[in-house]
Amino acid sequence: MVSLLSRHTDMAVHTVEEGMPLEPGNVYLIPPAKIMTLDNGRLRLLPKDQKTLSLPIDMFFTSLAQQMGARAVAVVLSGTGSDGSRGILAINEAGGLVFVQEPQTAKFDGMPRSAIATGLVDGIYAPEEVAAQIVHHVNNPQPQIPRTRRVTKATGRSDDMLKLLQLLHHSTGVDFTEYKTNTVSRRIERRMHLRHCPDIATFTRRLDENPEEIAALKREILIPVTGFFRDQPSFSALAEEVIDKIVSAWDSNDPIRVWSAATSTGEEAYSIAILFEEAFERQRKWLPLKIFATDVEQSYIETAATGVYGDSIVAEVSPERLERHFSRKGDLYTVTKRIRQHIIFARHNVVSDPPFTKIDLILCRNMLIYLRPEVQERVLRRFQYALSPSGILFLGSSESLGSVAKDFTPLLASHKIYRVVRRAPLPLDTGAISVTEATRGRHSDMVRRRHPDTLATDAFFAGLVASYVPPSLLVNEQRELVHVVGDMTRLLLVPQGGATHDISKLLMPPLAIGSHRRCRRRARSSHPGSFAQHRRGPQRYGGSGEKHSRRFARGA
Repeated sequence: MVSLLSRHTDMAVHTVEEGMPLEPGNVYLIPPAKIMTLDNGRLRLLPKDQKTLSLPIDMFFTSLAQQMGARAVAVVLSGTGSDGSRGILAINEAGGLVFVQEPQTAKFDGMPRSAIATGLVDGIYAPEEVAAQIVHHVNNPQPQIPRTRRVTKATGRSDDMLKLLQLLHHSTGVDFTEYKTNTVSRRIERRMHLRHCPDIATFTRRLDENPEEIAALKREILIPVTGFFRDQPSFSALAEEVIDKIVSAWDSNDPIRVWSAATSTGEEAYSIAILFEEAFERQRKWLPLKIFATDVEQSYIETAATGVYGDSIVAEVSPERLERHFSRKGDLYTVTKRIRQHIIFARHNVVSDPPFTKIDLILCRNMLIYLRPEVQERVLRRFQYALSPSGILFLGSSESLGSVAKDFTPLLASHKIYRVVRRAPLPLDTGAISVTEATRGRHSDMVRRRHPDTLATDAFFAGLVASYVPPSLLVNEQRELVHVVGDMTRLLLVPQGGATHDISKLLMPPLAIGSHRRCRRRARSSHPGSFAQHRRGPQRYGGSGEKHSRRFARGA
């Protein structure tokens, strides 16, 4: 290979040796049967494990991201399998650049297609076009957003950045003023550089004319870095000290309820389902389990719901678990139905949407760090409210409880696993503000005008709903589920395929028919309303044949 490449370049071509320094103007080739990483400007070599599938490109890209940060540039060319698709997540998170060969020009398109499927590729080109893109990237400095124009919460402001964020909020439903200023700014600057936009106003016009660019920027800011059993020691501790004990102590017919918040493409949710299945098997105690796996990005939820992953997961999942909990077809692994049946995937924004309730275990790992401190506190209060008495919260390694720490007790502090000791006070989110409200300059006046009696009234009515309103479903005019009051888990199912909010597909079959007809009749009326159904639940749905009452309310 050295002699072959040397015919086509004036640069020196080397087969790497252990500890070789990285120098500009040189080409380095990984030797056979080796894993190569970058460490402090030197190339390091390790022997490849011949007994398992190795992923040398993923490992090198990951080390490149750690060492070079935003200066890293990764290029995925022709090749089989999915090697590289995990590594480019690290490159993207570090702010680096990812180019991929156009699959139609590749002799083997497995690696290019797997990379493209992540949604984090910055450009797709024929091989002969890649070099020019890299040169342009290097020779043209990334535009910097002036400090005075970065994200602020000042009322009445309408600078270029705030206009851009308004457009994002309107188009995606996500208020990125809730995210840390530097995180949002760096991601916007990066997209501006890639799209050759010299200033925010030009970039905003491009966004307004190109919905695909809006979707790309949204994914860019959300940073979907995840993996199976990510941070293995912490997941092992969770299995031994939390999940095993939950299963051992469980003496109810109700399901164990878990919430995987900001689940991204689903690896975390499936990891938790696997740990519970393994606990059931160890204790010979099979219990009902419901895992609510949510994310603000619909495309991630759709990917997660398929349960299909590339062969790069072999670096994260043991051979025993791959054999037991996945089926393999070619270069793809599919999570078994036994594991998938526990999980409900749904789009949900932890910052603005109502939380779930009666949750025994919440996982929210490495998402809070991207939010502003006051927004972190609001989200943690929602988690506190969602947890059952003595419920467990599992955070990421770089996250903390902040001002809500007094309401939790450390269970495994080194692994960021906590137990709630008191429920969050009502009402929740009284200080929330959207980007639209900020631009109207009304929020501060609105908050000042809220009399303490109003807050007390909010808490009073919230308590009434929790105590006296029967289990209910709130649906909109499109018959989509908006909110759940009370425990409806025995009456709802999780259909196969893509995630859905359609109430006719979520209800058990005997109930779906009647609800569809009544929703349609109510939709024709000129005012919001509700209706109730009463039915003696079959043994296979309700578990006890008891009489159920379900109230459906149509939103205005």
